[in-house]
Amino acid sequence: MITRTVVKSSLLSAIGYDAITQTLEIEFPRKGQPVGSGSVYAYYNFPAEEWAKFSTAESFGKWFLANIKNNPKYPYKRIDLEPVPQPTATP
Repeated sequence: MITRTVVKSSLLSAIGYDAITQTLEIEFPRKGQPVGSGSVYAYYNFPAEEWAKFSTAESFGKWFLANIKNNPKYPYKRIDLEPVPQPTATP
């Protein structure tokens, strides 16, 4: 799991990055709900150089729309719907 940081944006609520796997995670807000309750997407093959630009952008939403959304270089998947592994009981 990638640690996400809350951002000031009307389009995004939190972002995080894993340089080893080159995975960007973005949480999108649910209207009227707290951070942590929105949809989360993972974007793959996202280079560290792009993360450096995105994470310091003046407007996260505008940068996302111009450079990430619908960009075939970054396949994505919604990950908040995946089941959370449950701990196994020890005998």
